[in-house]
Amino acid sequence: MEDGTFSIGKAIKGVEVKILDKNLKELPKGEIGEICIFGEGVNRGYLGNPPEQANFVTLSDGTHFYRSGDLGYVMPDGNMAFLHRRDEQVMILGKRVEPEEVENVLNEFPEVERGIVRAFLDEAGLHFLVAYIVPQKGFSLHDVKEYLKSKLTDFMVPEFFVEMKELPLTHRGKIDMKALPKVLKEGSYK
Repeated sequence: MEDGTFSIGKAIKGVEVKILDKNLKELPKGEIGEICIFGEGVNRGYLGNPPEQANFVTLSDGTHFYRSGDLGYVMPDGNMAFLHRRDEQVMILGKRVEPEEVENVLNEFPEVERGIVRAFLDEAGLHFLVAYIVPQKGFSLHDVKEYLKSKLTDFMVPEFFVEMKELPLTHRGKIDMKALPKVLKEGSYK
């Protein structure tokens, strides 16, 4: 769509999809909030207590729903529009990827002094990952890629690696994202 959103249609039978605000109150048509899924297919969550468990909510009346982490709104025709994730998750080859998870694995590699991983959009609006690395002595790009492949699925391995002498910091000591070199990638719809 011209505003950068994607129409995702309407809920299927037995499922109700609502747009909720941060206080879990339903929003009217056209207002942006989190896409939440209610209905027969929503369970109580995962066994154990993984971090994703927080996405499964049980209300005081016993209703269960799933917080998707996706932001969107209901269009005038009743269809829903997807905008983007509320967190740092991105979609790569149709699968969700958390750049921070890739970054954590990258920083476990002994030849990486410090690394960060960020997602960017190509010309077709598809995400790709870039790793910014401050290497240790003896660094080998081949070795770090093989290490990442041994710990992650292939689509999670960054497409681009940028060697840095140091990572740019803000005056508060955090990574200055605006000062990182931007990597451009051509894109095409297939």
